[in-house]
Amino acid sequence: PVTVFAASFAIDDVKFQDAAFTSLQSYVYSNAIVLATKMIVGRSRPDAGMGPHDFNPFSGAASFPSGHTSSAFAIVMPWVFYYPGPVTYALATVAFGTAIARIQRQRHWFTDVVAGAAISTTMSYNLYSRHSDKQQPEASIDPVGKGMTMQFSFGI
Repeated sequence: PVTVFAASFAIDDVKFQDAAFTSLQSYVYSNAIVLATKMIVGRSRPDAGMGPHDFNPFSGAASFPSGHTSSAFAIVMPWVFYYPGPVTYALATVAFGTAIARIQRQRHWFTDVVAGAAISTTMSYNLYSRHSDKQQPEASIDPVGKGMTMQFSFGI
């Protein structure tokens, strides 16, 4: 996402730049949430042979949620939201393929990949919505003509 965002400045397309920035932002924020959750939850991986209900908070076990799945969805989903259509839907299959591969390789439980995908998809959509609805500054001159005012609105 960093490379695509940096390269987006070479293109004179604000929507593309917004999508690239949202992808990068979603990746960073989602990974922060996933890493904190992994640390707190402490779920054992399937290949550890402990079973899907083995949770040892703060133990270092790091199955829940899936970081690979979260990263894949965080990078791809903003593009799907900004440019819905067959090309971006096809790109989304990469994220789904990552989730399936994590389960198939016995690195994650089904709920791990669902949680990773949900975190990043939700984060991507919220950031997309925030960027799409951002307010443009308004400028006006007061009726008496004594000055100019500017109003900024931040969606925080």
